[in-house]
Amino acid sequence: MAEHRNTILAIVLSLIVLLGWQYFVAGPQMERQRQLAAQQAAETTQSDPTSAVPAPQTPVESAAGAVPATSGASVPGAPIDRNVALSEDARVRIETPRV
Repeated sequence: MAEHRNTILAIVLSLIVLLGWQYFVAGPQMERQRQLAAQQAAETTQSDPTSAVPAPQTPVESAAGAVPATSGASVPGAPIDRNVALSEDARVRIETPRV
């Protein structure tokens, strides 16, 4: 019975420590981050209200599928056509009888 009492006591004390940490340390930090984010969003909205909403971009349809309308420069993260990607990089040709 003494082992069970010690185990239960350890669990209860650990729970008190975790809940206390959440209430006294993590909670105020999260609240400060929310306030900072709201303040930055308000400053951004007040400084330039038109930049908050980006203009939608429409893809150009081609035989290979939807390709973003860019003039040679690729947009980071946007899919590009396979042939365009192959032509942009210098490729190393491997010539060996085994491959």
